[in-house]
Amino acid sequence: MGGRHRSALASADGASAAALHGDAQAKRREIEREAEQAVRKVEQARMQWLAQQRALSASDGARKRMRRGWELGELSLAEWLLAERTHRQIALAEASARADAEEARLGVLVDSHELWHAD
Repeated sequence: MGGRHRSALASADGASAAALHGDAQAKRREIEREAEQAVRKVEQARMQWLAQQRALSASDGARKRMRRGWELGELSLAEWLLAERTHRQIALAEASARADAEEARLGVLVDSHELWHAD
């Protein structure tokens, strides 16, 4: 009887270990999937920020040309002010995209323990 009992306990322990191993593997896959998603988010946020930077640069050139046109009397004050307003909206979008990209990057650094709060 003792041998069967020990055998049953060993079987139960083996099944428990296999279940724990399976749980650990599932958790590992989940963490890897989340890490890949976080890295993709960083890449997408960075690409969005770079696009906004290009838009801001183009807008700045257009704004300067519009101001020069107004100074020369070729454009109305309303046209120049509209260009200024549009430029400021684009600048705000660029700043927001930059903040989003930095937030995503820092999130990955914290999650990977590359950046951590000092105790």
